[in-house]
Amino acid sequence: MYQLEYFPIRGLGEVIRFLLEDNNIPYENKFVQKDEWSQAKKHGVESGQIPFGQLPVLKDGNLNLAQGGAIIRYLARKHALYGENMEEQAIADMLYEAARDLRYEYFRYIFQDNWEDQKEAFLLKAKVSLACFEKHFQRKRTKYVASENICFADYNLFDVLDHLHRLEKSLFVEFPHLNQFYETMKNRPRLAAYLASDRHFAQPVFIPLGWTARG
Repeated sequence: MYQLEYFPIRGLGEVIRFLLEDNNIPYENKFVQKDEWSQAKKHGVESGQIPFGQLPVLKDGNLNLAQGGAIIRYLARKHALYGENMEEQAIADMLYEAARDLRYEYFRYIFQDNWEDQKEAFLLKAKVSLACFEKHFQRKRTKYVASENICFADYNLFDVLDHLHRLEKSLFVEFPHLNQFYETMKNRPRLAAYLASDRHFAQPVFIPLGWTARG
């Protein structure tokens, strides 16, 4: 069974949980608390259990795998969620990276001291990226980002869209294809069950130095 080691937050871990939950892949969470992290990090780096002193880390037997992108791609390869050919895989990689960029723009926004005053400016910037995703779905005319079958990149895009939807529910009105994708993902039976459960981390979004629940 996989073990996902991370903080008790949404952050960079929830997208991995989305993939695991939606595909009924057994795993367990190992949560690292604030007062444990300094010692856990030191020991983890020395032992190789936390290879780069960062979480999340996926443990699979003797493998300790860090970096969220590496983790989700590893799971995608193992569980046939990476696309059926090189073109689909390339598209999946492209959409994963584009969604990751948007996620970090969101993180930068919510950790500004005056983040509430910057909402409209952030939404205008986000719409530029969302318009590109909208055009992608218009061109592809597929249910998911790379094909009619779900892949790892779909979970990453869904996670980012869910952050934005929580911030501004009307944001997707001008992006009907993107909104349809969001609704399709949200209503996948296993994913919907997880989202409705008390195991799902809607908040806090992230823990920088201050362990804030903002977002």
